[in-house]
Amino acid sequence: MPARPPDTGGAPHATYVLGSGPSLLRLTESEKRFLGNEPFVFAMNKYLLYWDKVGVHPSHYFLADTHTPAYLVLHRSARRARELARPPLFCIHRTYAQFVNAGLGTKLGSLRDVARESWRTRTPLGFLNLPRVLFFDSSIHNDRPLEWAASLAEPLYFYRGSLTVLLNLATILNPGRPIYLLGVDMNTPVSFYEEEIARDPRLHDRYRAIGLREGVHPTVAAVSGIPGILDRWDFVSRSCAAAGCTIYNTNPDSLLVEKGLCGFRALPAPGEETE
Repeated sequence: MPARPPDTGGAPHATYVLGSGPSLLRLTESEKRFLGNEPFVFAMNKYLLYWDKVGVHPSHYFLADTHTPAYLVLHRSARRARELARPPLFCIHRTYAQFVNAGLGTKLGSLRDVARESWRTRTPLGFLNLPRVLFFDSSIHNDRPLEWAASLAEPLYFYRGSLTVLLNLATILNPGRPIYLLGVDMNTPVSFYEEEIARDPRLHDRYRAIGLREGVHPTVAAVSGIPGILDRWDFVSRSCAAAGCTIYNTNPDSLLVEKGLCGFRALPAPGEETE
């Protein structure tokens, strides 16, 4: 049973997406406090592993990746989430359902999968206990027809990275409200936690090397002949707009803003209407 979206008391709230770009380190203390009180703040991928470098407590944690080392990232994120003032809603790919909140009826195949992932990633053996979780499905193939999900009963849209999946999810959980991208810089392969992850090769994947080689975020670079995310951004933007969710980027230097694919807008002041 999918978790229910948070009760916002009927007040309109925008969606805020925390990426991994270094511009997140430029958030002011007032902006951090503002985000810490918002009901739709999604932290992506490895954010929780280094959340204290930014200082924003997200309301949601999102993970669509299923390739190595995603299982390790999820395991560590669950542990670090206990440090937050409010337990985030874990929005994770249904692949992980067999690893989360498993009871006595767990199938033998799931036990084998857990043991295999634990051995491969040197992660402590065991199932994850997440008090708040929402599972979704999404494709992992870039050559599928362009289909934007209208509900969680459908696979969420995937193209060249998990950002498109998260944007599709946002239009379902918080339709009719704008989406602010923070730390979605795309003009650099460097993350806000670059020094830390450089010392931890267990968290590296093949896309990191591609990004460093190309000098951009790996979702922007072509991989195996498949164009980057910017090649499909018009479809993504139009699909969000059709759900009443205009996309803005809070970094004027983001590649999305630079190429005119996304408008720039600073974070709203506390109490300001976000239309």
